[in-house]
Amino acid sequence: MAAVALALACALVPPADCSAKDNTGESRAVEPLFGDASPRFGADLRASLSERGTAVGLDLELPFSELQFILVPGGYGAVVQVTVVFRAAKGGRAAGGDVWEERIQAPTYEATKDASARVRFRRSFVLEPGEYRVEITVEDGNGRRSSRARGAIEVSAFPAGALGLGDLEFGTCRADSTFDPMPSRRFESGLEHLCVRGSIYDRSQPAAAKPVTLAWIVRAETGETVAKGDTTVEASGSTPFVLRPSVANLFLGTYAIEVEAREGSRRWKTERSFEVETLTLPRGQSYATVVEVLSNIASDDEYDRLRATRGDSAQAAAWDTFWKRRDPTPDTPRNESLLEFYRRVRYANRSFAGQGIAGWRTDQGRVYIRNGAPDQVEDRPPTFYEPAYQVWQYFDSNRRYVFADREGFGRWELVSSTGDR
Repeated sequence: MAAVALALACALVPPADCSAKDNTGESRAVEPLFGDASPRFGADLRASLSERGTAVGLDLELPFSELQFILVPGGYGAVVQVTVVFRAAKGGRAAGGDVWEERIQAPTYEATKDASARVRFRRSFVLEPGEYRVEITVEDGNGRRSSRARGAIEVSAFPAGALGLGDLEFGTCRADSTFDPMPSRRFESGLEHLCVRGSIYDRSQPAAAKPVTLAWIVRAETGETVAKGDTTVEASGSTPFVLRPSVANLFLGTYAIEVEAREGSRRWKTERSFEVETLTLPRGQSYATVVEVLSNIASDDEYDRLRATRGDSAQAAAWDTFWKRRDPTPDTPRNESLLEFYRRVRYANRSFAGQGIAGWRTDQGRVYIRNGAPDQVEDRPPTFYEPAYQVWQYFDSNRRYVFADREGFGRWELVSSTGDR
């Protein structure tokens, strides 16, 4: 982060002293935030440059199904109170925030249970360049339940003469170019519509339009490049842009997009992660990933056969054969086993991910995919001699799994199991 430190220092001296020196910059990646209880929510923080100075934008997303609705004139209503507090990372002084109330109305009771229905809020907070900790609390007014998320963000300085990028925002782009934000950065479908928007800040004088190249790369969690491209934007002052990376074939996992703005010797780089939760048959290089996920439920022979299959048509046929064998109602278009598998993988990805590892790759995630939710979970706190343990019991199958958090950072490792195949 030397370039950011230079930018902070450069903001304190005359522009003439900085215009030739501050040619590069970087924005630190920020993870999305998720509520720790019901009502569960997703939130995203984005540093930017506004007319009032450096700022942080907050987007918050809340499913209808997480709220308690009551009968009101004209339909069903819910009340949400949101509290946001920013504190300086060093010293903990309060630096900004807000408290506000939102009222949501649905026309019918069925609409309140729609799994795809969401309410989204947006706020902007002016903050000086620096590092901050943020706490977000969402309270369901009718249900009297609250959920909290904590995170951190760095607000970069954009000194005179510099070329900068605001933090990226993820969403989907409709045919009419309307942008629908996705604060959770989780995509279960519609990857062909995924798009990313941001802003270029050109603080050179005079403020004449200049061609700025935006080069982007999408990487898998393994570091492999899965898509890349570039485009040129005529930028002057604050210039918005939208990128539409070709990611329609991505499979389940965590990915990151890195965008670099280039104009002459001036550079600025920013990166953001996003999560893909679709489990449709992948193509090409993602096929090995789906086979690895299926290894949790496949027999050894099935796994070897799937792994050895080559070619899109042959792989599609192998996929169909694998799931037809498990379809409890083959006379209907709905394959309940496949849907349950989707549900388990998505739950594992949301509940057990950490330290850059997708949830389905973890020990707990693999056990959950194979067996579903445990009948009983026993938490054993750490002692002076032993780490924390978590014991999962499956009574019907007489299976027991013991996980240990050896390092104390929530990385649960499977240390013993009984009754497993």
